[in-house]
Amino acid sequence: MKHDIVFISWAPFCSRSDSIAKKLGGVSYMIYAPKWGSRYSTILLKYLSQTITTLKILFREKPKVVFVMSPPVIACGAVWVYTLLFNKAFVIDAHTGTFLDERWKRLHFVARFFCQRAMVTLVTNEYLGQIVRSWSADYKLVPDVPVSFPKPVPLDLKPGFNIALICTFTWDEPISLFFEAAKEIKGVQFY
Repeated sequence: MKHDIVFISWAPFCSRSDSIAKKLGGVSYMIYAPKWGSRYSTILLKYLSQTITTLKILFREKPKVVFVMSPPVIACGAVWVYTLLFNKAFVIDAHTGTFLDERWKRLHFVARFFCQRAMVTLVTNEYLGQIVRSWSADYKLVPDVPVSFPKPVPLDLKPGFNIALICTFTWDEPISLFFEAAKEIKGVQFY
């Protein structure tokens, strides 16, 4: 089945992408080639692989509008090529890392190029919106998207006080602080 709206994310998962696509009646694709890793020596191969996969999906689906998650801002390139070839539109869902992460700050000129060509750039707060505006591009504020998660697996909780850590275990979560705090607290079961 073809969809008018397709959301492309170069990540192993993203509930925001999935939820936006679902709310708009579209479909979300997670495109990620973990075998290449994220090392300087292999990143070009990884991005080439993900570009080819992205274009295959878009050529097959032929959506009217493509949403693309940034970072990585390079993902916008494959989407932009599709929109040029088929005279379609794209929307960038620009996460905070696009603007503030040191890895992506060096590519602001690329982000600016794509934001200026996108129908609109979605951002999570006004501060990021003002960056997009300073690039002479349009933005819309989408701070939170209602997320539907699958029902969790029930835990067999032990008697007493229990705490469950809910996270994705990605680099930008301060998980080490949680473990440090857990060491200091006695009489609590952590999950």
